[in-house]
Amino acid sequence: MSKGRSYLYIPAIKEKYYEKVDSNNADAIIFDLEDSVKYENKEEARELLQKFFNKDTLTSKEIFVRINSEPKHNEEDTKLINKNYKKIKGVFLPKVKGSEEIDIVDKAMGEGGVQIVPLIETPEAVLNLENISMNEKVTTVALGEVDLSRSLNINPSNGLKQLIPIRLFVNLVLAANKKKPPIGPVWTNIDDEKGLKDHMEMIRNLGYSGVQLIHPNQIEITNEIFSHSEDEITWARSILELGNELESNSGSFKDINNEMVDEAVIKRARIIIESIEDDLNKP
Repeated sequence: MSKGRSYLYIPAIKEKYYEKVDSNNADAIIFDLEDSVKYENKEEARELLQKFFNKDTLTSKEIFVRINSEPKHNEEDTKLINKNYKKIKGVFLPKVKGSEEIDIVDKAMGEGGVQIVPLIETPEAVLNLENISMNEKVTTVALGEVDLSRSLNINPSNGLKQLIPIRLFVNLVLAANKKKPPIGPVWTNIDDEKGLKDHMEMIRNLGYSGVQLIHPNQIEITNEIFSHSEDEITWARSILELGNELESNSGSFKDINNEMVDEAVIKRARIIIESIEDDLNKP
């Protein structure tokens, strides 16, 4: 099981990358059958991916597949998923506009259905996000800003900070519907380490659980930023220990820094510690 911080895209047409799946520290791999594969190479990409799935030993990482939105290739992609569903954690569903598209894909996958992660990358998806997030097949969504910014006629400069309101809105809607925090958008400049770090810190500060990546050199910074720091862990433990000691408190108390602690703060501390314990218990 992955920690869900870093989701690395691998073009399904690039077989040479398949052997390097376990040589990086990404938490999950997304084999891409969509944008990184030319129309005339779709079938070849599926054949290469099937060859990978045919191996007895695959990888300890969680495997996702980004399928196509175009009907013809979507149907063939779904057949591939059905055949290998035991080896796949889920699919990233691109160009989603509404909840009904999720139902169609889920029905096509039948009993071998896997997790569906809608990509919120169209204006329609943003406007219909409430219904999308309410779909019982959806546990979280991923934000796709490359296509969204193009549709909105936004110049992708300055780290696409123009889309901060939408980033926050996506997390707000998911939280209101009791879904997991969303997966953040890619950082496209693979040589801009400072920009990458600023982008990741912003996305985490907006409450996202992790991000999509397009290059292995983005993994380490991402994992570090989306992991709880030692200071956070120490703080969380002190809050829980102090809360246990103060049995007579009436619902709130002051911590060692003389800051007020109430039930909401205790819950945040508990979530941090539980996430660490979960990771330690995973195989």
